[in-house]
Amino acid sequence: MLALLGALVFASVPQEAAKPAEGMRVVQLAILVDGKVKPSAAESAKLQMGHLQFLQGLWEKRAALVVGPLEEGGELHGIVVLDLKSADEAKKLLAKDPFVKAGYLDTKVVSWYCLASVMQKAPKFLDVAPHWFCILERPSDAPNVTPEESSKIQAGHMENIQAMAKEGILLLAGPLVEAGAWRGIFIFKDEPKEKVLDRIGKDPAVKARRLEPKLVRWYTAKGSFAPLK
Repeated sequence: MLALLGALVFASVPQEAAKPAEGMRVVQLAILVDGKVKPSAAESAKLQMGHLQFLQGLWEKRAALVVGPLEEGGELHGIVVLDLKSADEAKKLLAKDPFVKAGYLDTKVVSWYCLASVMQKAPKFLDVAPHWFCILERPSDAPNVTPEESSKIQAGHMENIQAMAKEGILLLAGPLVEAGAWRGIFIFKDEPKEKVLDRIGKDPAVKARRLEPKLVRWYTAKGSFAPLK
């Protein structure tokens, strides 16, 4: 657990990119989003098996560490965490997906610092369980703060992360490499949504509107995340 907690550093100053901490390495977080082509139900069903077989192939080879669809994510349909060094590599690889090839899906890829060792190969690809995927986003109208206020907010942010990890509700987290609108990722175990939002809401960075959470239900293979120690 200490390795996880020591790794979580979210930029508190605009344009400041997050820096890796001990035990962290970069993986590529690919989010499958709406493509430019709208498929019919028949067309979608025709390509569904090829889509699943392609993703399972990546998962079997461990090119993909964790894979799964999102529920009620709007334009966000699924997540593929790829063990690759660059976003360009990830986009090139996922361009072979039948849905992406056909233009039904597109990919948004961000580089993510995380403890990749927490993500493990589950027993069965299609035996899935629910989790919560949370994007921490910097609002466009986030209030400016002084360096002293920023340090105080960051300390409280870290304290809340430690509390969530100690409680066992938080499975994995880490900052994004580039300090764009998206700043970091939380992955939570299956708990009532209100409980997860309540825990996130205690974060001083969220209270101060320096970060806003977007929480979406994510289904991944059972056993995809090793227990924290």
